[in-house]
Amino acid sequence: AKSEINANPKDTRDHPYGVWTLPPTRRSGPAGQSAPLTARKTRSPGEVLLWTAPAGAALDDKSVAAMHRIHEEAFPPGERQYDVRFMLDNAGRHGFLLLLLTEPVGPTNVHQVAGYVFLQARPELEIAYLWYLAIDRQRRGHGLGRTMVSLALEAVRDRWPSVRAVFLESGMAPRRFHRGMGFWWVRDLEYKVPVQGDPTSSLSYDPMFYPLRGSADEIDDRFARKAVLEMARDNFRARHHEQRWEDLRASISRMRRVSPDSLEDA
Repeated sequence: AKSEINANPKDTRDHPYGVWTLPPTRRSGPAGQSAPLTARKTRSPGEVLLWTAPAGAALDDKSVAAMHRIHEEAFPPGERQYDVRFMLDNAGRHGFLLLLLTEPVGPTNVHQVAGYVFLQARPELEIAYLWYLAIDRQRRGHGLGRTMVSLALEAVRDRWPSVRAVFLESGMAPRRFHRGMGFWWVRDLEYKVPVQGDPTSSLSYDPMFYPLRGSADEIDDRFARKAVLEMARDNFRARHHEQRWEDLRASISRMRRVSPDSLEDA
């Protein structure tokens, strides 16, 4: 059944879920709906919004196609541990959180997907993992990535009070980006994980973390080591006894944390 009784004409229907939602004045919408994380009281023309995808969100075909295109442009096949279908099916469940960046397009200013953040909170471990940050190629270089990460950190801090830090896997170029946002670099590890679809090949990453509560001094080496191993474990679920896993475990004792304001970058 469909009814517009009590519908506010100032509310919008142009986001990917196709349901009425309140203007961006609060961080979470009513049950079954989604309100943007942006905290402005009014929407200005051309405003870019970041939405929280609710459990069971059914995106329209155009939005799903946009997510597929952005995902495939941002990550080569070997880095697609989670595909778009997995992200949509698990958003709002099992600690997974999907944030969709939308922007108005065309004369009607209908909002279309232009990027996303996908993360997982593990409150029982006091950890969250930021798995993916991706932006449409044409929208990069405008500070949207920084805004998306900041709002994702805020969402984790608000929703999961027990989570102490957000961890991620980073390469050299994104490492500079994340350090500029206050992430700590965990270095001197043999952090190599199997390539998706080609498990005999490896991907090398630098783990990084952002302390959500208090200073980074509260994230001691023992906690960081546990978080790094748990982050890598998903890549080795069927191969716990293989050499790369053993090399990582052997190197964990010489792990070093490098602050974001350190000049060390080699």
